[in-house]
Amino acid sequence: MSRSSSSVISLKGEIALVYSTEICYETDYTLIKCGAPGKDGLPGTPGKNGLNGEKGERGPIGPAGPPGLDGRPGTKGEQGPQGEKGERGDIGASVLEALKLQLGLLDGRIMKMQSNLVSLRKAFALYKGVKIAGDKIYISDGTQAVYDVAKSTCTMAGAQLASPQNNDENQAVLTIRTQYGVSPFLGINDIVTEGTFRYSNGEVISYTNWAPNEPNQSGAENCVEMYETGKWNDKSCGEKRLVICEF
Repeated sequence: MSRSSSSVISLKGEIALVYSTEICYETDYTLIKCGAPGKDGLPGTPGKNGLNGEKGERGPIGPAGPPGLDGRPGTKGEQGPQGEKGERGDIGASVLEALKLQLGLLDGRIMKMQSNLVSLRKAFALYKGVKIAGDKIYISDGTQAVYDVAKSTCTMAGAQLASPQNNDENQAVLTIRTQYGVSPFLGINDIVTEGTFRYSNGEVISYTNWAPNEPNQSGAENCVEMYETGKWNDKSCGEKRLVICEF
């Protein structure tokens, strides 16, 4: 085969012939004629992913971003154990002085009230229908009424029907009874339970001064009056008797 070439170049067992500006490759089996470069062919199919490279070094921390929205409140936790009680603090000097001053003023007022009370008790003792026994004051203006009205009269005055609980109190009520010459109703009755006499507050009586053979429960006698002797007698609540109030 004739070839026109300016030189022959041997490349790894292959013969490269150069004809003017063209280079051909000849192997033992074929001859490839090389002309001017052709156009790019279509892209080949992507190859398989290669192996992951080594992990790079961590970069510097960037600036903090804006705060996010508040989340929902969590559930309330269990109450913890109570701590030990602390020591009581000292009372300030100014507070102590103020307390002392207030106590001094109260003592003065109490002494004045006691003095006034003594004066009132002495004044009351000068009037008809007023008698004092211990810390109780018995007063009557001579009014007579049935038991329920007599009881209401004393209640509205902030008192109760005379209810003597010892000999001194019984004698005070008797003094007023003698002054008016009329038997008074006492604040004692057995309306709730027949035969069980109680004070107006419901308590069973603790002191008695019954006349002989009394109470005899003759008829509907659920209330109590005082005789001119100071003795007691059960009496009908519907009859009128002297009203003596106990303060």
